[in-house]
Amino acid sequence: MAVRVLAAELAAGLVMLAATFAAGAAGAPTPAQPAAPDAALEPGGAPADIAQAISDPDEYAWRLFTYVNTQAEPGAAGVAAPGRSIRDYEPDKPVVWETWALISGDGATQVGSEVLRPDGADPGPWASLPRSPEPPKVLSVRLAAPTQPKMMEVRVNEPAFETIRALGLYNIAGLRRVYAEAQSARQADFIRFPDQAKALKAVWKDLGTDPAPAVLARYHWRRIGGHVYGLSGLHIATRDLTTWFWADFEQVDDPLPPTEPSVDSTTRGPNASDRGGVDGERRELSGAKWAYYRLRGTQTGFFDQRGQPTRLANAVMEQGFEHSSCVTCHARATIRATAKGIVTLSANPAHGDDAQGRPPAIADRLNSDLGQPNPALFGKDGLTFLQTDFVWSMAVRVPREALKASPAK
Repeated sequence: MAVRVLAAELAAGLVMLAATFAAGAAGAPTPAQPAAPDAALEPGGAPADIAQAISDPDEYAWRLFTYVNTQAEPGAAGVAAPGRSIRDYEPDKPVVWETWALISGDGATQVGSEVLRPDGADPGPWASLPRSPEPPKVLSVRLAAPTQPKMMEVRVNEPAFETIRALGLYNIAGLRRVYAEAQSARQADFIRFPDQAKALKAVWKDLGTDPAPAVLARYHWRRIGGHVYGLSGLHIATRDLTTWFWADFEQVDDPLPPTEPSVDSTTRGPNASDRGGVDGERRELSGAKWAYYRLRGTQTGFFDQRGQPTRLANAVMEQGFEHSSCVTCHARATIRATAKGIVTLSANPAHGDDAQGRPPAIADRLNSDLGQPNPALFGKDGLTFLQTDFVWSMAVRVPREALKASPAK
């Protein structure tokens, strides 16, 4: 009998306890859900941005694309026009990234650069960048192919711009001083950009003097001189991660290299979360000019989860070595001060594609263009060749004393 009573009391207690928990759960406030990102704010540097760059890199890439390609506020640098979405645009008007500071210039002269000026002068504060009236666009040749037409521009946002100014990285004297200070401090990471920093490279296609409306509808386009240029490729790098976050976009009409398909978990395949009418098309961009731009892929480190070297390249920007790696190449962005000037490790890959655009025959694990670079490249304590935090421009565009050098022995 005592056992039955004890069991009954225990059962009743459990029922009451369950009821108490249920009542408490019903009356408790619902846990707050993470707020949706504010489309009017530039992504980058916040803990949520860094987390998304790691856990959902393709979605983060599209967040970046959507912001930087929103039409810019007239007369300002790096400000999105209030109240506009990426679908709300006027023809032949700059988008946000086109009002960032121009770090490239006209070929080897650097004429037109707002950051690395030909005379090596301080570029001045961000607020002094001329944006009213709108400055003319300046396109440069690809430094690796100086005989090709002018088709590229490289820009940096305000945090990257102000870092270059603060460290004095805009002329040879500044590079020499920083190199000496890094040696004195024995600090291989002496040059470091803030997490909010971004660099962007764009490549344009000459569409002729009077392209048909059907052609213009497929491009973000600008008139330069007597010709119309369409945005062909866009390469976005952000300092959200230690080795930077890399995202590459291409206009859909550009041919892709064999065996190197675009990778985008948000738009590829019938069950992709944000797939538009066709593979690669982003749903919210359907019907707009931006629907014709595809995410080629993202890169968050040297290796994937299985230890294979990652690859990312733009078929136009990296023509001839499309099977390469942004992060590996940019890890070699370095300076070394010598009596002759500033020298740098080579940016060009050692193994180009073959005549049919196929990847090098050499195995990936032996290919120095992929994966983590050999620490010996940077010399003793990583200080012989000082990394410029994955940004090439200071090494190769600061007034043309930069020379190619062999890897450190």
